[in-house]
Amino acid sequence: MGAKLLLESMRDTSGCFQGNVLEGVWAALPERFRTVELDSAELEPADRAAFTLGKHQRGFRLRFGRLPAPMDREMAWCCWRIVDLGGRVPVGSMQGLVISLARATEDHPQLRGSLMQQTPREWERALAAAYARHYGRLPGKGWMRCQGSQVEQARLLRRWAERTDAAWAISTTHLVHALLASGADAEKHFRLALDVPRARSRPFTYARTRLPYGEWLRRAGRRTDARTQLAEAAETFRLLDPAPLLARTWAEQD
Repeated sequence: MGAKLLLESMRDTSGCFQGNVLEGVWAALPERFRTVELDSAELEPADRAAFTLGKHQRGFRLRFGRLPAPMDREMAWCCWRIVDLGGRVPVGSMQGLVISLARATEDHPQLRGSLMQQTPREWERALAAAYARHYGRLPGKGWMRCQGSQVEQARLLRRWAERTDAAWAISTTHLVHALLASGADAEKHFRLALDVPRARSRPFTYARTRLPYGEWLRRAGRRTDARTQLAEAAETFRLLDPAPLLARTWAEQD
């Protein structure tokens, strides 16, 4: 899984984090996952099976503690949540993402804090800059190949969503495709994500789809259409009170 898609997935999962909300979900974690230094040796066999290792890896340690608070616990919580939902955690990509985030926050102190403070594109630029500082060159073909990896992951996600027939899964699949696409193809998938039957039954997830769609419309110069999506998203966020997302939505409407 490419770092950009993994980061977007993390941001979606951590969208509810704010103040005492993070404290609450952290306290509810199983004790073996309530750490910013996740060691495979301390996990149960069923948990370890959810982590995808490299060819010669026999164990792993995810050092979320390298990140500033509360980002360290956000990443640790999201890692557990992926496992809890029956997903797979790509250890190599996760370790690489933690290293890149740590370098980016070292270079840019304003990035320290919650993952929700920046958009995925802003994080992508910060990660590329950190790469260039560390290696003395811009990211090359290997970095760009992540896009192909993201597309493949999106295809796998779509096949899984179709098997589950869960509205939220199908809607999320279309959202992933929209974020990876451009132009008319991106809008088609945004609309498909919103039009999935029963998708509205999860108001927070539905608003999380409206927000990037509204951002996309605004950047395409379609401000009237954007205001419709952003206003609906803002109303949902106002009722559910995820403050970072509400602030992000209001900023797009200025």
